[in-house]
Amino acid sequence: MNFSDINFSRINEMLNNLSENEKEQIDAMANNMLNQMREQNTSQEEEETDFKEGLHLSEEYEKLDGGVLDALEQAWDLEDFYDGQMSDYSGSVLFLQKALLKELRTKTENARSKSLGELAAMEKWKPWQPVLMQVATFLQKAEYDEISYEELQAIKEIILPLLLEIDQA
Repeated sequence: MNFSDINFSRINEMLNNLSENEKEQIDAMANNMLNQMREQNTSQEEEETDFKEGLHLSEEYEKLDGGVLDALEQAWDLEDFYDGQMSDYSGSVLFLQKALLKELRTKTENARSKSLGELAAMEKWKPWQPVLMQVATFLQKAEYDEISYEELQAIKEIILPLLLEIDQA
C-alpha cells in the first residue's frame, strides 16, 4: 500500500461519525502510545554509558592517540551492546588489542606493518615482552575460540595500564 492509496476523506468521514466518547477513547490511546514511546526513548538515552566511564579510564588516557581511543571506544561499544546477552566477547578483545597495537606502532619507527609478536621482539619493548606475549596469546584465542566475560575483564586489566606505560616509554 502506498501513501497515495490512502483515502483521507473516508478516514475523516469515519472520524466524524464517531461519538464524543469514542473520540476521547481514541485520543487517550494515541496519547498513551506517544507517552510510552517518549519514555522508551528517554530510558534508552539514559542507559548509554560513555566508553571512558565504562572502561573506568582516568584523564591520563585522554592524551593517547585518537586511533587508540577509537579502538577503545569500539571495544566498549561491543562489550556494552552484548552485556549479558552472549558468552563470546572476542570482538571486544580484538579492539582492545588493536588499541595496544596502534599505541606500540605510534611509539616505534617503521612499525606500520609489524605484528604484535614482531614488536614484542624489538629491543625497545623487551621489558614488556612477557606481557605482550600474553596479550598475543589472548589475540589468538579471540581469533579461533570464545572469550568469556571474565577473560575479557582479565585482558582489560592487562591492556589498559599497559597503554599508559607504553605511552610514557
